[in-house]
Amino acid sequence: MQRVIASFALIVLSLLLCHKGFSQGRLLGRVVDGNGAPLPAATIYLSSSSSTQAALSNSDGYYVFLAIPEGEYSLKAFKRGLPKTDPVSVTITANTTTRKDFILGPTGGSVTLLASSKPKEKPAEKPATERPVAALVKPKEEQAADKPADKPVAEAKPSGSATVAVDEDDEIKRITAEAEALTSQLNATVEKDVQIQGGIESVIKKIVYPETAIHMKIEGKVVARVFVDAKGNVLKIDILKPAHELLNEEAVRVLTEETVYIPAQAGGKPAAGAITVPLNFKIQKVTW
Repeated sequence: MQRVIASFALIVLSLLLCHKGFSQGRLLGRVVDGNGAPLPAATIYLSSSSSTQAALSNSDGYYVFLAIPEGEYSLKAFKRGLPKTDPVSVTITANTTTRKDFILGPTGGSVTLLASSKPKEKPAEKPATERPVAALVKPKEEQAADKPADKPVAEAKPSGSATVAVDEDDEIKRITAEAEALTSQLNATVEKDVQIQGGIESVIKKIVYPETAIHMKIEGKVVARVFVDAKGNVLKIDILKPAHELLNEEAVRVLTEETVYIPAQAGGKPAAGAITVPLNFKIQKVTW
C-alpha cells in the first residue's frame, strides 16, 4: 500500500513539474536611444503580484527573460541619466515569446513588435495560371504596403566593401542562445562566489531612499539574487523577498547602476556566478 501511495505521489509531482514547465513564457526586446542606436546596460524591470525580476540590455541593446510564469506583468525600462519609461502591461503566455522594445529618450516609450515565437503556417499559393495577371505584378506603392511593419530588418552591418542586411529572426535566435548559454554557466560549480567591491556597505551608501516612500513611511526588506557574468557584468536580478514596489525598484537600480562586482572563480579563472544581497530599508538608516 505504501508503494502505491509513493508511486501516486511521484506521478502527481511529475504532472505538477510538467505543468510548471509548460506554464512559462519568454520575454525579450531591444532598448534604443532617441536616435534609434542600441542602448546597452539599460535596466528592464518586470514585476507582478507574485514575481519581480530585472535584466540588463547587452551591447546590442537586447534583453532576455528566459523563463517567466505566465500571467499579467508591469514592465518598465530605465538607465541613469535618461528619463524612465512609463510602466506598460505585458501578458506572458505559456510556450510563447513576447517582445517589447523600448526607446529611452525625450520621447521614450515602448512598442510591441513580436507577439509569438510560434511559426505561422504559410498559406498555400495558387498556381500562377489560376491567379489574375493584375495580382502577379503590383504597383510599387502596393508592394511597399504589403511589407509587414512589425518585422523590421536589423540595421545593416558592413562586411568588407559590401553591406549585408541581417534578418532580425537570426538576431533573436542568437541572443536567446547566448542567454541560454550564460544561464547554463551560472549552474556550474564555482570555487569562490561573486563578491561586491567595497562590500555591502558600498551598496548601502549609494541607496537613495524614495521620497514618496519617506512621506508614506514605507519600510521593508528586499532580498535580491544578482547573477553576474565572468566579466562582472550584471545579467539579471531575481527578487527573492520583495517589499513595496518603490523599495524593490530602488534596490534593483542601486544593484545594477551603482555596484561593482568581482566575478566568481572556477578553476582559478573568472566565472559566472551569483550573490544574494539583503537590503533592509529603514527611513532612518538602510542596513543589511
